[in-house]
Amino acid sequence: MPVSYHPPIGERIRTVRQKNSIRQKDLAKAVGISHGALTNFEKGRRRISIGWLEKIADALDTPVAYFLEDDPRPSAGHPKERRLLAAWRELASVLQRDFLRLIIDLSKQRRRRS
Repeated sequence: MPVSYHPPIGERIRTVRQKNSIRQKDLAKAVGISHGALTNFEKGRRRISIGWLEKIADALDTPVAYFLEDDPRPSAGHPKERRLLAAWRELASVLQRDFLRLIIDLSKQRRRRS
């Protein structure tokens, strides 16, 4: 059985890549590594340097911290979340309620399709 160095990091890379519908070979090309190297990172068979992780995180538009922290749920520090929160605060409470319903409905629809 192969040695697994960093399975949580690799699993998180794969999860984010798949959520964004990015093929391994396309991500590898964007980052400048071989398809095989990315496969080994994702499967935890190869150690990933912080430099490569930064490039992968940038290509996936995801903070490096997401791949390293114990609890991988996105933090409010992500640029997209900060923009969403700022926009949320500008909405009237009636619009906030409607927007929240919309997000919940979209989330449920996406789960059903998955």
